[in-house]
Amino acid sequence: MNQLFHLLWLFPLLISCSGAYFGEEKRFNQFVQKEFDERIQKHPELSTVLGLSSGKSQWNDLSESFLRAQYETAETNLKKLSEFDVSAFSQRSQLSRKIFKLLMEEKKNSFDFRFHHYIVNPLFGRQSRVTAFLINMHTIENIQDAKDYITRVRGIKDNFAQVTSRLQASAKRGIVPPRFIFSRVEGNIRSLLKGYPVGSEGDHVLVRDFNKKISALNLSPVKKKKLNEELEQALLKFYKPAYEHLLATWLELQAKSKNDVGVWSQPDGQKYYAFLLRKRTTTDLTPEDIYQLGLKEVQRLHLEIEQLKSKLNFNGSLLDFFNHFRNSRKFYHRNREVYITKSNTAISEIKKELPKFFKNLPKYPVIVKRVESFREKTTGGGFYQPPAVEGSRPGIFYVNLYRMSERPKYALKALTFHETLPGHHLQISTALSLKSLPQFQRYARFTAFTEGWALYAERLAGEMGFYTTEYDQFGALSYELMRACRLVVDTGLHYKKWSRDRAIGYLIRNSDVSYDSAVRSVERYIVNPGQATAYMIGFLKILELRELAKKTLGDKFDIKEFHHQVLKNGALPLTVLEENIRAWLKTS
Repeated sequence: MNQLFHLLWLFPLLISCSGAYFGEEKRFNQFVQKEFDERIQKHPELSTVLGLSSGKSQWNDLSESFLRAQYETAETNLKKLSEFDVSAFSQRSQLSRKIFKLLMEEKKNSFDFRFHHYIVNPLFGRQSRVTAFLINMHTIENIQDAKDYITRVRGIKDNFAQVTSRLQASAKRGIVPPRFIFSRVEGNIRSLLKGYPVGSEGDHVLVRDFNKKISALNLSPVKKKKLNEELEQALLKFYKPAYEHLLATWLELQAKSKNDVGVWSQPDGQKYYAFLLRKRTTTDLTPEDIYQLGLKEVQRLHLEIEQLKSKLNFNGSLLDFFNHFRNSRKFYHRNREVYITKSNTAISEIKKELPKFFKNLPKYPVIVKRVESFREKTTGGGFYQPPAVEGSRPGIFYVNLYRMSERPKYALKALTFHETLPGHHLQISTALSLKSLPQFQRYARFTAFTEGWALYAERLAGEMGFYTTEYDQFGALSYELMRACRLVVDTGLHYKKWSRDRAIGYLIRNSDVSYDSAVRSVERYIVNPGQATAYMIGFLKILELRELAKKTLGDKFDIKEFHHQVLKNGALPLTVLEENIRAWLKTS
């Protein structure tokens, strides 16, 4: 009787605590959702990427005042975040809070380096990005979508005015891209000024894209003609002057450029690089730590390739072995359609085996697509574009087939698995499908996690039995070796003050890449400092945690459960991922 009385007395308190618990957590979820919704409204390009309808006629604001407002918003959000009673949170909300805090701190800290970023560059610069965005992201399903497309074409003029303002503001502070970049970008801009109505040589790429998209609409020929005429006027009166003004500004800045290529040569360049490494790797590794790790990993992979060389009965040095693959045409694809077909075949084959290794598989489809001609000369060898959340656009693996001499047969599978399944497409699509997580968390990107996972996926594909020949195995090892070389080259360029030629030479001596590919790779590391270090660092951490799980669980280790634990919270900083895996192992 006394025990029952005690429980009855305690019951209202339990209800009260439970109410506080869920009330505080609900308030937090509402807070982060409101912040996410506001971010979507302020970033119309992100809205389009996600497949949403808001802001479909607008471009992102690139002005200094907007960047300052973003900084102030991050400060405000951090202050509001500190007001929540974390003790009332579930483990999942505590994790969400930790991730949100890291993202806001990163946004706040990046403000000091807002002039350091090369907003115009050969790889992913604004000059090609807006045109590519219209082609690849702006869908046209009705007449309003078509009008929004035209409005966006008109808006490029104002958007590029902000770009030139940013370029000039950076130059005033002594931050100008390295000299070699200028000719690359100039060629890219001039290629986008070709085609009717802005130039000669056929129709402009946007005219072709627009015509293709509206041809699928149920519109009368008169309406289609009127829309085409409106697009042509927008290209002539807004697009063309925007690109011409950007080109003129770019050529003026060239006189201020230098031959130094590392960010160490910029004002506060060392601080900027340290910031980028923390951001990209989500660790506290120093540039020297990363450089030494790179040397160690290159040595390890050289030894593994030496063993493979012996299996193939190849007589000669390791450099001879690399040259054997580099210089023999039999190892390279010549037919672009065949390359895409084989990539699709690799995806179809590995997809059948995924249920043996993963608990939950994404429902989003993935396709292989060639990089567009106007940007294939300067962009990377391959990259992934996530699907639209509501399913209107699949995940896309873009492969650059401009130089077939850079597309070896033996590396096709490794590249395909990296970008699609079980790599980027699987990881990112899985995150997008995690409906129980706050939206901001499903869309969060931490480079070391996402790229580390994709490199891990290359290794996993081998463990799944998909590298059936020594040449496939060499392709996977050569790709892993390239990521190890990146640790050395990236820190070499931006920390040890290497020249561009020295970095190119290092890649040629220590890997199988062609000279042209080495040039493009080094130029990528120059314009995007620190990003290349994320792959190997994330990969090694995931492998380390898998070995820890195997050792801890012994016969109870289940690869499907391990992958579930890694992927179930979306992309994470590596430090947080390790905390989560160790906590899981304690309760397993």
